[in-house]
Amino acid sequence: MISILQSKVTLLDDSNISADEITNSIADLALPNTHQVVVGMQNIKGAGLNYVYAWQQWQKISQTITNMLSKHCTAKEFRTALTSLNMIVSFNLLETDYLKQKLDILKKSQLAQNEFCQAEITTLQEKVNEEYLKVDEENSQSRPTRYFNQVIESFLDAGAAVKRKKRAIQIYNDIAEQRITLEKAIKLLSEMNRNQKSGWFTNKRKLYDKK
Repeated sequence: MISILQSKVTLLDDSNISADEITNSIADLALPNTHQVVVGMQNIKGAGLNYVYAWQQWQKISQTITNMLSKHCTAKEFRTALTSLNMIVSFNLLETDYLKQKLDILKKSQLAQNEFCQAEITTLQEKVNEEYLKVDEENSQSRPTRYFNQVIESFLDAGAAVKRKKRAIQIYNDIAEQRITLEKAIKLLSEMNRNQKSGWFTNKRKLYDKK
């Protein structure tokens, strides 16, 4: 009985596992030409809750795209939806394949045939491609390396949070004094939000290594 149970259960023993790694683990267990039903239960924090957040974000994006492709969508609603999608800091593995397909469709839609919408969609496509590269880089890291980065990040996070707050206040002041355009401010704030998420230390090391 124990042998049968063990053959049916896959244990993920990494408490720091990411939502994308869980998605990959579930996908690897799938049989060809089958439909998977994912049922989840989790405690109030940890990897399980992060996975719930990943699915909630996918649902929000899916609903937004569905509304944009609706024949009842207005030009104003289409532009607003594109802006809200571009405000999302990062996309998880559940969304990248979906967005890769849907953005190609959106780019050809009648409501997108203007300079603003084309630029917004192109920016989204670039973000999706960046997420693909990031997942490949994360998968290539060994577990000791990921653990080391997480320890250093948790140690430095308090000081980094203070710097981000000061930087955000400066950006808001620059907006008020018209020393910076709104588009530039949105880009800078989005980068700050991205650095606030787990993994910011690893990303900073990659940028330093490239330089």
